[in-house]
Amino acid sequence: LKLALTSPEPVIRVQAAAVATKVQLALARIVRRWEDQLADASEPRDPITALGAVVELEACLSSGLIEEGVRLKAAAALATARRAAAAATAADE
Repeated sequence: LKLALTSPEPVIRVQAAAVATKVQLALARIVRRWEDQLADASEPRDPITALGAVVELEACLSSGLIEEGVRLKAAAALATARRAAAAATAADE
C-alpha cells in the first residue's frame, strides 16, 4: 500500500488512497469496539477476550495506518487490555 501511495502513476495513487481510507475506517472501528468493551465494567474480562483485545490493538497500532487521535485511543485501550489480561490470568492461577 505504501508503494502504491507513492507510485508515479496517478490512477494507482488514487486507488491506493481509497483503499487506505477504507482500512483506516475499519481500524478505527476495531479500536472503538475494544475501547467501548474494555470501558464497560459490567462486561466480564476473561483472559481470552483480554488477549484478543491485546492482539487486535497491537495490530492496529503496528499498521501505521491509523490517525493520531485513533492511535492515542488505541494505545490507551491496549494498556487497559494488557492490565485486564494480566489480572485475568493471575486470577486463573
